Amino acid sequence: MDIIKLRDKWVRMPTGLRNTVITNAIAWLESDERPQVKPEHLSFLIDFENQLQQLLNQPRLSEQWFVQTAQTYGSFPFFDKFVRKNL
Repeated sequence: MDIIKLRDKWVRMPTGLRNTVITNAIAWLESDERPQVKPEHLSFLIDFENQLQQLLNQPRLSEQWFVQTAQTYGSFPFFDKFVRKNL
């Protein structure tokens, strides 16, 4: 349910504001979550950061991105923290 709230929030945001939120989220993931993540989850965290990076400057976000991202990363603690932090 939280991913739906996040999707609705991000889809409504102007591109510039969303870019700022995404940039801050990436910086937070790199500085706070990378040192804490389990070694076997590190590659998934980096992939997720790259996924976020690809959203920068996109005038419209695909709703499918949120579904696919939740399916891919939903079981990782860093993703749950990310969603809650960005609501």
